[in-house]
Order: sequence, then structure tokens, then C-alpha cells
Amino acid sequence: MSEISKNIQNIRFQKGMSQEELAEKLSVSPQTVFEYESGESEPSIDTLLQIAKILNTDVNSLVYEAKDASAIRKKRLKSLFLLVFTLLLGIISFRLSSFLQIWTQNTLKTGPLFLFHMLILPTYGVLAGYTVMSASGCFLHTTPLAGKHISKVHLFFILVLAVYYILLLPSCVNLFINIPTWRVPLFIYWGIYIFQQMPALSLLLGIALWITRPSKPAA
Repeated sequence: MSEISKNIQNIRFQKGMSQEELAEKLSVSPQTVFEYESGESEPSIDTLLQIAKILNTDVNSLVYEAKDASAIRKKRLKSLFLLVFTLLLGIISFRLSSFLQIWTQNTLKTGPLFLFHMLILPTYGVLAGYTVMSASGCFLHTTPLAGKHISKVHLFFILVLAVYYILLLPSCVNLFINIPTWRVPLFIYWGIYIFQQMPALSLLLGIALWITRPSKPAA
């Protein structure tokens, strides 16, 4: 007997409904309902939706065990919280950007604005992209890509992000500690131009990290 068949039977019992009554509401024979509950046949998606409506429950409760349905709800609440938190961070970042631009014009100190555009903003973009895709997975059932080499692609994106931060490190340190021998690499200036002109790149990187992430093994 599958989880679906057990759940249909258990919830029907809880509602005090007989197989005949459920069959009548579904416009099928009692034998069909018996086959659903015994695991001899699997109801279609449309039929599951009908059963869920008749039994006044959700499809997750029919497909998963009760503890799994509860875990899904908790996961969705967590995902929604992270999505709202990321949105608030975006609003704060937008305000901070405006403040730093005015502050730089008044003080002629470009260090904080440099850190914001090259460190904070790209990091937020990656976080936002990953969080949006994670929420999409919870609410829209989006799944990461599957394939033989997907894990290698995921590792590649991680290395791209790590190399970017490593190359940026000397320039960040040089803002606080004046070391003449430390020079800003030319590709950092390229990065400045790219991220200023195409800030969505970090967002796309976050999306790519999610859709290529290794799938968790089934329990």
C-alpha cells in the first residue's frame, strides 16, 4: 500500500465518510475507490485534487505523510520569511547607495562607495537570486537541473565567486592600509565597469548557483 492510498483511507475515516459516499462524489464506482485505497491503482492528479476538495484537505496531505506535509508548510514559511528579509535588504541597499553617493561627493572619499559597489552589492545580488529561486522551489515546485555534469557546473560558479572575492581582497585592504606595493589588478577595474553597467550579473549568478546545486538524496 502506497503513502497516497494510506492517506486517502485515513483521511476518509477521519471525515466519517464511506467508500460508497466518496465514490458517489467522485462519480466513480466503489471498486475504483477500493483500488485507490488498496494501492492497486493510483489516482490521477485531477482525481487527487477532487479527493482533496471532497475530504476538505490539501493535496500534500494526500501525497505525503502528515509529518511531511507539516514540514512542507514550515519550509514555505521559512522561505517566505527569507524572501521578505531579502526584499528589505534590497530597500536598505538602495537607500544606502544614495547616501554613499552624496557622502562621496561631499567628502571626496571613494572607499566606502567602492566597497558598496564591488562587495556589498554583488553579494546581495547573489543572495537575492538564490533566495528567489529557493522560494520558487517551495511554492512553484521548481527543481534544480539534473545531469551528469551539473555538480561540476555548480562548482565552477562557486569558483567564479571565490576568485572574484580573492581578487577584490587586495583593493579592499588597501583602502584601510596604504601599502604601495599592492596595486589594483586591471581585471578589478574591468569588474567595476561590468558590475556598474550590468548589476544583474550577480543576480544571475545566484540563480545559477541554485539551479545547479546538488540534489539532496531521497530519504
